[in-house]
Amino acid sequence: MDLARERNLNELVEGATRGDRRSLSRLISRVENNRQIAKEAIRILFPRTGRATVLGITGPPGSGKSTLIAALGKELSSAGERVAVVAIDPSSAFSGGALLGDRIRMRDLAENPNVFIRSMATRGSVGGLCRAAADVVRILDAASWSYIIVETAGAGQTDLDIVELAQTVVVVLSPGWGDEIQAFKAGLMEIGDIFAVNKADLPGANRTVLDIRGMLQTYGSERAWQPPVILTDSLKRSGIPDLLAAVREHREHIDKLGHLKGGLSDGESQLLAAVRQELELEFIPELRQSHVFTEYGKQVADRTVDPYTAASRLIASLKK
Repeated sequence: MDLARERNLNELVEGATRGDRRSLSRLISRVENNRQIAKEAIRILFPRTGRATVLGITGPPGSGKSTLIAALGKELSSAGERVAVVAIDPSSAFSGGALLGDRIRMRDLAENPNVFIRSMATRGSVGGLCRAAADVVRILDAASWSYIIVETAGAGQTDLDIVELAQTVVVVLSPGWGDEIQAFKAGLMEIGDIFAVNKADLPGANRTVLDIRGMLQTYGSERAWQPPVILTDSLKRSGIPDLLAAVREHREHIDKLGHLKGGLSDGESQLLAAVRQELELEFIPELRQSHVFTEYGKQVADRTVDPYTAASRLIASLKK
C-alpha cells in the first residue's frame, strides 16, 4: 500500500472511531471494494472490537424482518443504545449493487441520530451474507456501536452463514408458516436461538407458535439453550421488549458457556471463517491454474474417478 493511500486509510479509521459518519461510510465502501484495504483496516481496528452485541435476523421473504428490525432499533435507541444495521440485499442483476429495499422500509429508523444503516449487496455470495459483512461488523464494533443488527438477504433455508457472524440468531416467521416448517427444519430450525412469530395480529399466529415449539422439541430437546418462541407485532411494537430480553438472556448464556454453536469459541469461529475466505480467494484461484487440478478434472470428466476421490487425491498431493 502506497504512503498516500495508507495515510487516507488512517484518516478514515480515525474519523470512523470518533463518530464521523461520513468517514465511517467511506471506510466501509473501501473495505467492500478492496480486499487488501479491508485486511489493513481490520489489522488496525481489531483490538477495539469485541464489545458489541451482534444480532442476526433471518427468515423467509415476507416475514417482516425489516419492520421488526425497525421496531428493535427504535426500542434500543430510545433506551440510549447506539444501533447499527447491516442489511444484506440481493444484488441487482444489472448493476451488481444492492436493491436497497431494506433501507426504504427502514426510512423512519434511518432518521434516528443513534442509528446507522448500511445496505450491502450479496454480490453473488450464497448463504445470505456477502464476503465483506464480517469486516463491516468489525468496523462498526470498533466504532462503538453497541448493537449491530445484521439482516440476511432473505433466501430462507440458505441463509446459514449468519451463524458464524452473529452471537444470537433470530429466525423471523409469520402466521401461516406452521404447516411449511418441515421444509426449513434442516436449516433455519437448527440455527435459530430465538424464534419470532411476527405479524401477531394475523389469524393463525398462536397456532404457528405451537407448531414451532413442537418442532423445536423434536429437533433440539437436548440443547443447552432452549430457543424461546415470541409473538411480535412490529408496527405496534408489541412483543419487542420480550424479544430483547431473550436476546440479552441468550448473550449471558453464551458468555457463561464460553463458546458459540458448534463448540467453537468466538476467536476460533472468526479464525475459521478467515481461513475459509483466504482459501477461497487466494488458494482456489491458484489451484485452478495448476496442472494437477487440470489432470484430475479430466479424470472426473472421463468418469474414471469420482469427484470425492479426486478431491482427496488432489489434497493429498498438495500435502507432499
